Amino acid sequence: MYTLRLSRSLISPFTAADEADEAGEVVPTTSLGDWYVREATIGARHLAVCVSDRSLLTIAFPCPEPSDLPQHLPAALVPVLKALDIDDGRVTAELEAMADGQIALARDRGMSRVLAARVSLLHDLIGDAPPGGVDARRLHAALAELPLRNPRETCAARTRRLLERDVAHEAPGPHATSQRRRR
Repeated sequence: MYTLRLSRSLISPFTAADEADEAGEVVPTTSLGDWYVREATIGARHLAVCVSDRSLLTIAFPCPEPSDLPQHLPAALVPVLKALDIDDGRVTAELEAMADGQIALARDRGMSRVLAARVSLLHDLIGDAPPGGVDARRLHAALAELPLRNPRETCAARTRRLLERDVAHEAPGPHATSQRRRR
């Protein structure tokens, strides 16, 4: 279970804002948590910019209809996780956990600021590039290597750690115990 957290302008195709307010209090069971989404027009591209609230991993993909977001996010996440060398089993587990999701209003102003910064960075990275002139794999690799508050940790490193931690908790063994002690 996870929540796709949208702005009021994006949420209207799904549900009334009051209903979305009520739906927004579910604790995510996915490793990467909830996803915050903002629309952005960069050059001629209409994009959905999505940021994981746990790892700040950022994904951008063409999304002409807001109603397509719940289907597009998991599909866009697969190649990004594979590019980060995430085990196929963990990718599959995350996608299965994402099969059960809901739509709710975005409430976290800090995440709104992160989204605004990511959109600004995307403007800098792809700005006026011609259609077909952006290598999505390289773009997502650059976004994944952004530092977090701890400058020694990147979005990619935190994503790997979150996914590996869940594997350690699913199958406790001698390595799982030693990993928990280090934290």
